[in-house]
Amino acid sequence: MFKRKLQALGFYGDASTFDCQDDKEFRNLVIWLEDRIIRYWKVAERDTLRDTTSQNWPEIFAKYLQDLKCPVKSNVRKETVEWLLGQACRFKYQDKLQECQGDEPSIQQQQSSHKQSTGLSFPSISDDDPTLRAEIRKLAKLLDMPPYQNNDQHLLMLEGIRKLIEKKLSDNGIKDYKLTQEQESEPMYRSLAETPSCGFAIKDPLVEQVIKIIALLHIADLRELQTKVNAAIVSVQRLTANPKTNESLGKVGR
Repeated sequence: MFKRKLQALGFYGDASTFDCQDDKEFRNLVIWLEDRIIRYWKVAERDTLRDTTSQNWPEIFAKYLQDLKCPVKSNVRKETVEWLLGQACRFKYQDKLQECQGDEPSIQQQQSSHKQSTGLSFPSISDDDPTLRAEIRKLAKLLDMPPYQNNDQHLLMLEGIRKLIEKKLSDNGIKDYKLTQEQESEPMYRSLAETPSCGFAIKDPLVEQVIKIIALLHIADLRELQTKVNAAIVSVQRLTANPKTNESLGKVGR
């Protein structure tokens, strides 16, 4: 999952076989990124980070991330590596930004122009930002959507969230919601005493209560079936409403 970024940075090893869960490979990558590209700490301060066999290395690495203002915790290794690689790519190519863009306006200029025209200002967000991915997961969970398994599918999940929200807030979606709410608000018998008798005399009161319970369960099943039938009718009406007509072909329908 880090192959392309490692190749873009000129990784010293085989980018396709890099394993971030391997302590040696992970720590060597961190010090390589700091020495060659990020260069946030002074050279003398990096000695403790270079000692990859030290027992205190996890604490030193946590302090390093804190100095970089990394939003990811040091124990979340995959997202930490992804954030560090993203920062390294940004540092490596920021000097060539104007050359790559040519005569096109910079991102800062575009944001400034957008702010002046709309009065709104939005921060620059990368699509591989771990914070963005975490918020997408939260939003999907809130909407009862199944989580994505592959870390590269977060943009597809965001597109699915957009479509679901548009569907729920459409005119048909609001009508369906109101119809469901009306059906659920219909009064039901609140107790066995309010439930009418089965229509014939029963001497044993216990048997009569059992019959009433069975009747209530049957009514609940019928209501659920009716709700599904209504939903099916609405779906069919959407397909059959306002059919397109082609008089030249003598056909009516879609």
